[in-house]
Amino acid sequence: MSEAERVICRVDRANRSAPGSSDNSCVRPAENIHRPHIQQAVNQLQTFKDLINRRSATMSEKEPADSGKSCLVGKKENLIEAKRTSVTVGDRVVVVIYHQGVFYAMDQHCYHAGGSLLNGDIEEIDNRLCIVCPKHKYKISMAEGEGLYISNPKDKDQPPCWKSKGIKQRVHKVTEVDGDIYVTLSETPGWIDSDYYQSEQGRMDLKLAKELDIAKSKSS
Repeated sequence: MSEAERVICRVDRANRSAPGSSDNSCVRPAENIHRPHIQQAVNQLQTFKDLINRRSATMSEKEPADSGKSCLVGKKENLIEAKRTSVTVGDRVVVVIYHQGVFYAMDQHCYHAGGSLLNGDIEEIDNRLCIVCPKHKYKISMAEGEGLYISNPKDKDQPPCWKSKGIKQRVHKVTEVDGDIYVTLSETPGWIDSDYYQSEQGRMDLKLAKELDIAKSKSS
């Protein structure tokens, strides 16, 4: 019997059995069934629910802070040599990428779960250059910030193909003036999913996740 089945059985027995009952379908005493990983799963579910609630609250912000703000981020030759550079423009953390002769800029933290895109692989998908988040392999078009996914391979009516989730990652404008590179923050109105990890609550979540990762690595 699996752990999940034993838990269900215990709950069912507690609900049905009266004193003196001869029901022996669950023979293991309740005090012996506690497992740390069950509580861990419950905690993770609650954390996920809390995250959804915080995102919903943050989405009430109609326009990101520092919209349209422009900032010098470095010399062209230095950024070309570095290929990937993390910069802060206003209060926003942005990754500047040089690839195949073109500069790109976007929010550094992936819209899905906040993974850093700084070291993400770059792939051509459906004739579009995309960066792949190292954390969960989410694919984002570098020019538009679209989230891309493959259609259901089990769908017999349509062969697998790449589809768009819409704009998920906020991208920013890069300009060059006399060898200096500037990033101008996106002025696209409304909520874009990557905005969350640029908010105060999102940064707190990233800090907490980092602390948890450090604690896990020390305990392993």
